[in-house]
Amino acid sequence: MNDHVALRLALTHSTARGLLAAHPGARVHLTGALAHGLAHARSDIDLLLITPDTPPPVTAVHRQQIRVDITAIPLREEATPAPTSGVHTEAGTYRCPDLPGTLRLTRCDGRLHLWRRGTADPLTPTSPDTYTGPGYTLDLRHNGPHVTGFTLNLSRAPDLVYSPARGRPDLTQE
Repeated sequence: MNDHVALRLALTHSTARGLLAAHPGARVHLTGALAHGLAHARSDIDLLLITPDTPPPVTAVHRQQIRVDITAIPLREEATPAPTSGVHTEAGTYRCPDLPGTLRLTRCDGRLHLWRRGTADPLTPTSPDTYTGPGYTLDLRHNGPHVTGFTLNLSRAPDLVYSPARGRPDLTQE
């Protein structure tokens, strides 16, 4: 990891902790170039605040001469809150050629989460490359330390093969 990315990740975590302290029950997601491993010396930081209270207006702050854009949205009542209130780091967006739409993977508090229809399912590891969620199993594919996709096995639709929707995700095994 280069110095530009390390600094931005440190600022992301400290900013997210402040947002979580100011908005109990909220979630913070890292989005944009930094979330996809594409940060460079002039990259800004993009955060999404999902809060159960009235969201504050979109803001931009500068920390150590780096712009931090914070977009806030309300937590939808029909959505199931994520099991943690930590920072979700984007791990990739994946597409199955047989189905419309995409699925996202994030990491939060050392756990992998699968996002479907706007809600996060925490995944439980059953082996180094296999995880379970409510009603499904997910088998990761690797190229060295990088996850290059996964196979989703639903009880009603087994062997759905997902590959990165764009670019190469920077999801490494922890």
